[in-house]
Amino acid sequence: MAKEDEKEAILSVPYKAMLYTSYAGIFFGLTGSIVASLYYDFGRVTGTHCRVANFLPTISAASQQLPGRLIWQIGVFSHVPRGFIDVAVYHIYLSKRFAELNRDGIFNTLLVWILSILFTCHHLSLILLTLVTSEDEYYFLHEFGFVSFMVTGFIHMILFMYALRATNADGRGLKSVPRRFLYFALHVVLFAFSMYLFFRHNWYCEPYMYSFYAFVEYFVVWTNVSFYFEILNDFPDIAFVMAGSGHRVVKAD
Repeated sequence: MAKEDEKEAILSVPYKAMLYTSYAGIFFGLTGSIVASLYYDFGRVTGTHCRVANFLPTISAASQQLPGRLIWQIGVFSHVPRGFIDVAVYHIYLSKRFAELNRDGIFNTLLVWILSILFTCHHLSLILLTLVTSEDEYYFLHEFGFVSFMVTGFIHMILFMYALRATNADGRGLKSVPRRFLYFALHVVLFAFSMYLFFRHNWYCEPYMYSFYAFVEYFVVWTNVSFYFEILNDFPDIAFVMAGSGHRVVKAD
């Protein structure tokens, strides 16, 4: 951070600390809700219409009733607010890089805005999924939230990697695309495999198939988390600063 900023700053929080805290929150929410649901209501959260043996619940099942629902909500709501800061950070960065490369025409300007809208919708979909469970009266909202979360995530990841490559044309941009592509590929493969297990469970009602589906679903979530956790490598020295004027701004060292 610049010296003048240090003098004006009332509070400076390393973004790295915020990042670790928010991802610890989502880890706590996921694992805590699963453990709590298994302990308090094993039969209900592992049961399905097939009435066969299972040992793990899906995230949706684990977050339907208290205390699992409350634990999951705490985890998500400790994670999502920081995600909206990510939207602003990358919007500013991509806009600046395209301008530096003299590629800030209508196409790339529109691309940056589409990415910000998709990323925002991705987080809003997670909020909807968290507030409305699959057992609520308004199940269609839960279903819509799930579809929206996955679709906006897939599209955003693809366009985002393209934008990062485009803004690294001079070799001075971010270098996280190879790692992000790995997480994205794993995300797609695991999601496809989870869908196979899901439909196989519904079609054949085999013992433990629902639990295998649930287990793979956990890693679908964590490949998504890992993809976006790369902001730590993109901006390792960023800080969240409250200036003397009372305005909160994001600055990099």
